[in-house]
Amino acid sequence: MTADQNLDTAPAAPRKLWKTSLFLMGSLALSGVALVLWNRGELSRLRHHAENPTPAGPSPELEEEIF
Repeated sequence: MTADQNLDTAPAAPRKLWKTSLFLMGSLALSGVALVLWNRGELSRLRHHAENPTPAGPSPELEEEIF
């Protein structure tokens, strides 16, 4: 290796670090958005079930009518 080749690779290390850092931050941001959207759907489903509860079993009045 010559001295010129060493000089060319020296600035590449910080640039590579920045690229990796930006890639990781972008991945984290995208994952966060996906998680928020997923939880939003789950929370709305849970809220819908909480507002409109289904009865656990048939009411006693209906049981008497059936038999």
